[in-house]
Amino acid sequence: MMMISLITFVNILNFKCRHKWIEFKDSAKYGRCFCLYDRNMKPYLHAKSSVKEWGGVPEDYMEIHDFIDSTKAHHADMRHRAMLHNSWGIYLCERIFGINITNTDGKLISVRDIAERHILEDLGRIPAITDYLQGMPFYHWLGGAGHRKNAHSNDKPLKEIILD
Repeated sequence: MMMISLITFVNILNFKCRHKWIEFKDSAKYGRCFCLYDRNMKPYLHAKSSVKEWGGVPEDYMEIHDFIDSTKAHHADMRHRAMLHNSWGIYLCERIFGINITNTDGKLISVRDIAERHILEDLGRIPAITDYLQGMPFYHWLGGAGHRKNAHSNDKPLKEIILD
C-alpha cells in the first residue's frame, strides 16, 4: 500500500489552490506532489503537468488526458469520473494508446504512468471499479434477458421491487 503524508498550500503545478496536497513516499514512481480533489483540473492542465514530469509538449499527452475526461461530455458533474478514473480506465488507456508513447523529446513514456498521474491528480488515489459500484443499487434491468420484459416501465431498484 502506498503511504502518503498531507502537505498544505504547496504550489507545484503553478496554479493557485487552497486544497490539501499529498506527497507520495514512492517519489521515484509518482514524482511530485498532487492536489487532492482539485476540481479545476482540465485535460490541458493535466498535459502541462505531464510535461513537467516527462518533458515534451502538452500535445504529446492530450489524447490520453482527453480520453480519461471524455465522460464529462455525457455526464457533466464529478460523477463522470466513475467511468474511467479507476484501474480499469488505466487498463483501457494502455489498450487504446499502447504500452508506451514517445514524446517530442524522443523519450519513451509509459501510458500507464500518464493515466495513473491523471487520476492521482484528480482523486488522490487510484480506485477500483468496485469502489464506485459498492453503493449502487441492483436495478432489475441489470438482471439480463429474462428480466427485460418491463425494463423501461419501472426504474426502482430491485430491492424495492422485491419488497413491494
